[in-house]
Amino acid sequence: MAPQAENTARPDNVLLASVYMLISCLAFVGIWTCTRYLIVDMHPFLVAFYRTAFGLLFLLPTALRGRHLRIQHRANLPLFALRALMSCITVFSMFYAVGALPLTDAVAYSYAAPIFATLGAALFLKEKLHLPRIATVITGFIGMLILMRPGINTINAGVMAALLASVSIAGVILTMKRLSARDENPQTIAAQGFVMMLPIVIPIAIYHWYWPNWQQLLLLCGVGAFSAISQTFLGKSLSQADASAVIPIDFTRLIFAALVGFVLFAEQPDIYSFIGAGVILASSIYAAHREALHARREKAAILPHDGS
Repeated sequence: MAPQAENTARPDNVLLASVYMLISCLAFVGIWTCTRYLIVDMHPFLVAFYRTAFGLLFLLPTALRGRHLRIQHRANLPLFALRALMSCITVFSMFYAVGALPLTDAVAYSYAAPIFATLGAALFLKEKLHLPRIATVITGFIGMLILMRPGINTINAGVMAALLASVSIAGVILTMKRLSARDENPQTIAAQGFVMMLPIVIPIAIYHWYWPNWQQLLLLCGVGAFSAISQTFLGKSLSQADASAVIPIDFTRLIFAALVGFVLFAEQPDIYSFIGAGVILASSIYAAHREALHARREKAAILPHDGS
């Protein structure tokens, strides 16, 4: 079976997977950097529309050549639509947060997504909350409290948008997990995400519409290109190695965002952002490691024995 062949190749491709993940992280920071410049004069929801439209344009040639627009099972259409809705919420809320918060903080909150994904898996996918998963959620919640520092910082609209983005990212993770379990191609899932987002973002974009100038158009093309690159290389990374092997690389997003914020936007990185994000990421790494061990045990249990 294909999944078995993929798992066999994974240990030899961890380095390649890490390179892919690093490229994806750089592309994500490229999205937010371009967005930060754009939302000075352009509504973040309009930027979200252009991100989807241009991202699809960049992905379309590869998707058509590889026939990655074809959905394998029509019964999966509602899940694809839900995935697109969650992606829209993620883009809208994250773009708003990038404009309202220091770049480092906006990125740091996104590390809370695995916490919400764990809770969502228990609530909606009926997965059991074992002790390690409960410990992961509690540790991640502590990291969120370090980030938010309630009673010291004001919980403003930017923070709420960043938290909403974390919840919707968790929704994307869960729907992608369900679609992958139903034999849908990861590249199809990515391409259809852009296709199905367009009907949702167009009406919202029209309400805030105005034609961009040439400088804005170049930045919007950058947002679209970086979006296509980030999604493509994230999928490549996860296809080459277990998530537990590449999740630590994801922390470079925060480092790159802090550097960009400091150099381009004169932001002073907050040590609590690094501590909070570090605690959340550590819990995510632990959770991914435990899930990988659990998957290996399950696989070993169902493999035929030779009696020796």
